[in-house]
Order: sequence, then C-alpha cells, then structure tokens
Amino acid sequence: MKNGLAVAGLKMRTIRARLKLFKYKSLSIEVLEINRELHSVHEVNMLFGFLPKETKILESDEVLIHNKTVDLNTIFRKELDKQDYLQFYTLHYLNFAQSNKSISRNLLNDILDSKISSQPFIESMQLFNIVIDPRLSFNVDSHKILEKYNSLYRNIEFHVDGNHVIENLISLTVIELKFRTKIFPTLPILIDEIERQSGLGFHSENNMKYAKDLCIKLDLILAILNHYGVVSVEVNRLNILISSWRSKLFENSQNLVLHDNIDGDELENAIDKYKSYFSFKKTKAVNIFVSIPAKGIRGHAFDAKIAYPFSGLYKAFGTITYASGKKRNYERLRSNNCQVYLSKFDVSHIFHLSFRSVMLLPYQIKGGEFYNIGELLVSNKSLVYLRYRVDILNETIVISSKNDVKIDLFVDDEDMSALRVQKTLNSNTVSVRRSLRAVKINQLKSSNRITLEGKSISIFI
Repeated sequence: MKNGLAVAGLKMRTIRARLKLFKYKSLSIEVLEINRELHSVHEVNMLFGFLPKETKILESDEVLIHNKTVDLNTIFRKELDKQDYLQFYTLHYLNFAQSNKSISRNLLNDILDSKISSQPFIESMQLFNIVIDPRLSFNVDSHKILEKYNSLYRNIEFHVDGNHVIENLISLTVIELKFRTKIFPTLPILIDEIERQSGLGFHSENNMKYAKDLCIKLDLILAILNHYGVVSVEVNRLNILISSWRSKLFENSQNLVLHDNIDGDELENAIDKYKSYFSFKKTKAVNIFVSIPAKGIRGHAFDAKIAYPFSGLYKAFGTITYASGKKRNYERLRSNNCQVYLSKFDVSHIFHLSFRSVMLLPYQIKGGEFYNIGELLVSNKSLVYLRYRVDILNETIVISSKNDVKIDLFVDDEDMSALRVQKTLNSNTVSVRRSLRAVKINQLKSSNRITLEGKSISIFI
C-alpha cells in the first residue's frame, strides 16, 4: 500500500511537468568533440572543495564512511544489509577525502563494475566526481564515462522527482561541458527543472543539506560556463535562479536544527565556508522556515514541518541512521525535532521506506505580526487537531495555546550556562534530563533534553 501511495503522490504532479520534455531528444555522445580539464579551473576546484567528502581510504583494505569502518574485502561480496546500505551506497558515490592523495585503480574498477553502480542516482554522483576530481578522471577511461552518460540520459529519475532529478541533470550537463564543443542540450532542461522545483525562491524540498550541495554544484557549472566564455539566455536564467536559492540558504542557515541531515553539526560549518566564497554577510532569519511544504515536493524530510529561528544553542536529536527501523522512527518523532507536541510519540508524517515522504498530515500556517498554526497529528493512536500561536520577538519565541503543549530542546553541557538558556529555564515549567543526540550519522553525544511545558512557552534566542 505504501508503495502505491508513494507512486500516486508523485505521478500527477510530475506527469504534467514532464510533457514538455518530449520535445528534447536524448542526445548520446558517441565521439569526443573535445576533452576539457575542468578540474584545472580555479573556481571549480574551490567549489568542489566545499562539497562533502564522505569516504576516507584507510590502511589494511578498509574505508571510513560516515564514521563507520568498512572492510573492502567483504563489502562487495556480502548480501546488502539494511543497516549498511548508506555506507555501501556512499562508497559508490566516489566522494573520496582530499587527504587520500591517490585512489587505487582496482578499487575504482570494483566500484564501477558493481551492480549497484547502474542505478541512476549513483551514476549521477559518480559522473560528477569522476570529471571534477583529477584523481579519478586520470584513472577512468573516457569510454566508460560516455557509457554511463548515455545510460543516465535514458534513465533520468522523473518518477523519484526532487533532488534526484536535478542531480541527474547536473551530471549530464557537466559531462557535456567536458566533451562537447558548443551545444549543451541538457542545460536548458536543467534550468527548466530548477525553475519548476523552486518555491518562494528556494528549492521546494526545503532541506538545507541537499540545497547546499545542489547550490554548490550549480555554482560550479556557472564557473565552467563563465571560464569558457559561454554567454546565453540560459546562463543568465541559471545565474538568477541560483542567486535566489543561495541567498535563501544563507539567510536560513540557523534553521538547520530540523532537517534530515547526515552532515549533523558539520553542516553549519560547511555552509559558512560556502558563504565565505561569496563574502556573504552573516544574517539571521527572523521568521518561521517551513521545512516541509504543505504541497509539492517533500522528498527527504523529518516529521518536522516548522523551523524556528533558534540560535545554535538549541538542537534537535538529529540523524543517527538512514536505515529503516526503530532508530529511524525515533528520529522522526515531533518530540525529537523541536516541534510542539502533546504526547511523546506524536507524529504527523507517513514515510516510504527510510526516507521518502508518502503522506503529510494537513497543516495551515497564517502569518503576519504573529503565526497562527493548525496541525493534524497522530497522538496516542488518535487523530488530533492542534492549534497554537507563535510570536517571534527580538529576543524570544513565544508559543501559546489554549491547551498545555510541550516542546523539547537539546542543549549540550558546554551551553547549559549560557544566559539565554538560563532565561529559558527560569521562564517556563521545565524538566531537564540527560540524553544522547546525534552529532552526525553513526555518532552520538551526551547532551541534555530540556522539556518546556505549558499554555505559554518562552524560548530566549
């Protein structure tokens, strides 16, 4: 049933947008027109350095992936375990740490010949990294690259939608920029798709981690186009769209607390490094950020819908695993995502497997000088309609309701004495208990769970 709902949820909103794509032909590349060394472009190297490098090759035929050591002698031979699939998939992305000065050709061949490497999203990640990372491009035959390019062009993930389609099109465009002289047929398709997936000037999935990665890759494409003097209407359109996405990302970078984020605490630093490339002045959001749109693309998402402009003092539980199961379900509870709740196990979202959204229970936000919010929750096995008001003031966020409500915030030991935290503790009905939170995938840290409760809750920011 969940599979059917997932397909149904995607079909109608994607089919209409796809009809115009029939005018585009799948233009395979049979002969290399040129072979540009994209990695030699300074701006490309700089931007590539901002992208996550999730795999580090260790000694003794082992790799470290998302803080977990993986034995290369067994990973290609054993049956895929649901607890290991994130590590297994990430290995195939070819996102190797910059400290690895060289990459074994045998390891590359094992990865590229693996059955999983024929999946479109993995092909996207591989193609992008192969042509931008000189450690890879010098070790992978150009005919193998073209074979993957032509395979991906035939299998764009329109049925998955969201960041998958954009990643597909980004990689196809980068290959064309490397091997084609003047005509880059995927570029206008990519720009149309970015425009279609834009909501309120940002990527419609509203996930900071994925938006950051997409923005960097699109800026990298702009850097290549500018370096080689490509001037066109498409280039101008791309520049305008990405400038908007980038600004929204930077302005809301303090709203990282709620997102399905495998980078964990490192995400804010990663966005700050990216900001420094543009000399973007540090700003702070002063409004609610809707992290899961009521309509349109939801994709990778937690149960959380609303991100408040907290400071870095307050955190959510975080992301410890991407594998389906009790831990994954625990991550998604409203009580673990800085969301207003009634009962500890409240949820308002139904998921497909470990990451795709199937159904978001209805909600409504009316904004002005304050926000009136209504949300349908599953609480104690019943559907409950929760109404509350949020006022965002200079120093505080005030949540008020006719009923007693709760919100849980995670505060680390080193931040417990901060004045804003102390004011929050002294202004509310509070319970504090020791807890763990996910610093990033596969890594927990001792912290404090602060539960605020009442008809009026004040959080000092």
